[in-house]
Amino acid sequence: MATRVRDVMSPPPPVVLGSEPVMIAAQQLRAQRAAAVPIRGDNNRFLGMLSHRDIVEQCVADGQIPSAVAAGSLLATVQPTLGPQQSADRTVLSLVLSQQLGELPVVEDGELVGLITVADLAASMFDDPDLLDENDDAWLSDTANGS
Repeated sequence: MATRVRDVMSPPPPVVLGSEPVMIAAQQLRAQRAAAVPIRGDNNRFLGMLSHRDIVEQCVADGQIPSAVAAGSLLATVQPTLGPQQSADRTVLSLVLSQQLGELPVVEDGELVGLITVADLAASMFDDPDLLDENDDAWLSDTANGS
């Protein structure tokens, strides 16, 4: 049976409401020692991941006051997500590796149900022989180097 994203993802971290100030998101980032925090809207709908870089580039560097700017206003319009039933395969690994933060949110019915990271996938590769074959050393090396 193929390994699914749900089988290898990490639980979701605490979220910040999109209407809360950026300062709250920054405090969550510090408390979690994370590079990004999930933002949710009404009815627990996942809106996207807000990174420390987003906060610096789109708020602080523009002279805005973090306590006066809504966290949700800094989100990019389109952010990739995964579904929990997707196969945790090479396509998913490539997608996660292509992300600046090395992680992707896992969303089901509009709600954040987890995060999948490079570490999650690497650990699962050794448990699922279908994810590995004799060409993987070269493939992983090429993928990590952006080839």
